[in-house]
Amino acid sequence: MKGFPKSTEFTSVKNDIMFIDEMDTDVHDLLITGMMNQIKPVITGQLIASTHNTCLMASVSPENVFIISVDRDGFKRIQPASAIKRVRP
Repeated sequence: MKGFPKSTEFTSVKNDIMFIDEMDTDVHDLLITGMMNQIKPVITGQLIASTHNTCLMASVSPENVFIISVDRDGFKRIQPASAIKRVRP
């Protein structure tokens, strides 16, 4: 991958699943978005990342972004961003 050392490997590239919690923490918006754009074409597995960064969310299609909401009783609901009417492409 251009921009990454040859020794850098992502588990999700090898048909596995990789979880990253708050992958944008302490990383500039442009840097994390650039990194995502570089690794997207080579991922053959599944990358699951949590973030609050809308720039990072915009780097993937809305069908691949899921929103977890919690109501006042503590019940959680998960839905794709594409199902939320106020979300723009």
